[in-house]
Amino acid sequence: VLVEPQKFDEAQGIADSLLSHKAVVINIESCNADIAAKLIDFIGGVVYAIDGSIQKVSQGIVLAAPANIDIASELKHNIETNGDEEIFAWVTRYNHRGDF
Repeated sequence: VLVEPQKFDEAQGIADSLLSHKAVVINIESCNADIAAKLIDFIGGVVYAIDGSIQKVSQGIVLAAPANIDIASELKHNIETNGDEEIFAWVTRYNHRGDF
């Protein structure tokens, strides 16, 4: 599923897709930075709850996948090697710069 959310209200539809065992590509390039950060926080929580995974594809594009879809990711490697490092540091860094 490919989505380009503009409002936080669209987060529930993204979560529903994940709960239906579908991977979601989220394009937040044209989204307001505050809304984008809230969306990623919410979707990150959903992904955690369903034991899925989330991966930055490029600046402003994120792939979220349920547990039934395995995405080879740098994120998994970072979790294994840098367990104490903030996993979503790139979200925080871009949000502060307004680069979403």
